[in-house]
Amino acid sequence: MFVNKKLIVIIHGYASKYSPDSWLSDMKDVILRKGSDEYVVTIVDWSAGAHYQNYQMARANTRVVASIISAFLIQLNILHSMQYEDIHLIGHSLGAHICGYTAKNITKVTGRKIGWVTGLDPAGPCFFDNEG
Repeated sequence: MFVNKKLIVIIHGYASKYSPDSWLSDMKDVILRKGSDEYVVTIVDWSAGAHYQNYQMARANTRVVASIISAFLIQLNILHSMQYEDIHLIGHSLGAHICGYTAKNITKVTGRKIGWVTGLDPAGPCFFDNEG
């Protein structure tokens, strides 16, 4: 499944969700039209954690979601030889922070680095430059 392919993980932001007519699906379709032989695309729908009226709670959930994604990516590496360098994380808003936390988790646990992390309009409220 992953032989000679790159994995792209797309993650939505605060108060958002996946649907077939969402930007997430549009992005997936464009990527696969350009290189279906090159890429495997997965979309993370964390809407259960992103749809809090309390932004602070959704923000806190970003670390939980990142831990789950990290465990998933580590299993892909172990079971299917997916190389971390062949992974591209793309996130919008709080999803951008999930991408960053996921990349940090992978490096902390494995000593390896994710190939690419792209933050699309990363959320600003309640995040600080010195946050680890």
